[in-house]
Amino acid sequence: MPMVAVNGIELNVHISGNGPTVVFLHGFPHTWRVWSEVIDDFAVDHRIVAPDLRGFGGSTRTAEGMDAATVSRDIEQLITTLGSSPVTVVAIDAGVPPAFLLAMRRPEIFERLVLIESTLGRLPGPDAFFAAGPPWWFGFHAVPGLAEQVLRGTKLSESSGFTTRAPEDAASGRTFKRPSGLPSPNQEPWVPHWATTGP
Repeated sequence: MPMVAVNGIELNVHISGNGPTVVFLHGFPHTWRVWSEVIDDFAVDHRIVAPDLRGFGGSTRTAEGMDAATVSRDIEQLITTLGSSPVTVVAIDAGVPPAFLLAMRRPEIFERLVLIESTLGRLPGPDAFFAAGPPWWFGFHAVPGLAEQVLRGTKLSESSGFTTRAPEDAASGRTFKRPSGLPSPNQEPWVPHWATTGP
């Protein structure tokens, strides 16, 4: 997988297919592989560019620069470096704010912008989601080093419950999990990145 130098770092980038370029931006805490079930179908008649965002997967880990503005500059330079514009950008979760900022700042490099499952500042929509306060994982990941400390040295397995269960939200009584849990860590190459630290 090629490493592409952008904005003072290197992005690990999956590139496949030929045709108009579609850039897929993952969310948190994923890597480009979150798109693995759909990119082959798109690659039949599109050029696919799916980076690991700054600090994720095989891309450079930095102590700073994880804000949407910096990540949007990373993506802008990636698009420019690969000579891809105009592009369609498909972004999910934490990939949405940098994609949106880039589209606002550089609309000429976009053919289309597709935003999935995220909130954008004070735009309407997330009120019900945040009515009982932020989800548990916001706090878990807000404490510097906590997630890495919890995961470091642990064997993530189906039997550990980490990949199949999630803490219950006391305010709503809901459990945050997919009905089937996450796939087995042995089948998912991105799981080892959960327990690594950077920069």
